[in-house]
Amino acid sequence: MQASGYSGAREIADHLENLYGWQATTPENASGTYWEKSYQVYVEDKLGLGLQEFFEKHNPHARQYMLARLLEVDRQGSYKFSSEQKARLVAEYVRSVVRFGIGCSANTCGNRALLASVLADARAAGSFSAVELLQFRRRLRESLEGSRPGDARAAGGRGSGGSPKSVAWRHWPLPVLEVPMPDLTRSRLLFPAGLAAFFLYLAASGGLGALEALWLRRRKPAIEVLEL
Repeated sequence: MQASGYSGAREIADHLENLYGWQATTPENASGTYWEKSYQVYVEDKLGLGLQEFFEKHNPHARQYMLARLLEVDRQGSYKFSSEQKARLVAEYVRSVVRFGIGCSANTCGNRALLASVLADARAAGSFSAVELLQFRRRLRESLEGSRPGDARAAGGRGSGGSPKSVAWRHWPLPVLEVPMPDLTRSRLLFPAGLAAFFLYLAASGGLGALEALWLRRRKPAIEVLEL
């Protein structure tokens, strides 16, 4: 998947989302070891695949979604990471948002409980500078005020340099043209006008049918020649 670059990063993130869906539908078949191994491979890079550099180069928002999903699993209590693991998840998510902008999805911009939890954990961690916290809060505010869930996905658009970008949908006011319509419910002409329109429709349909029959009769020799 790494050879596929951007789309490969998206597929990796999708696999983690599928694991979450599997846990939601059949929790008896999804033990906590799946989340522990996911953390070891995708966050700690236990296999030495250079995944952090890969995601940052090709699709940083895909990794954001993965970090956010692991944080949500911990917040919901489906699986509890250790305090060191949780601190690393928070740190990497916050710094990714500050650096690349937030990638909106149902689990990020659409999950304010998660964002509030991450912000509270970041404040309590004491490992972030005041500038980092301010920038993170600004990113969150921009995403909640000017974007919708799903605006930027791991399958979303790319920037001018070929890298994924967040998309903020602005709510531009659109002019609406209102045309006053007369009240025909009390008009004496309503029934005659409707009846006339109905007979006009029947006449037009009959005329079109006659033209089609004439065209088919003229086309018949050609059809016979071609044996259609």
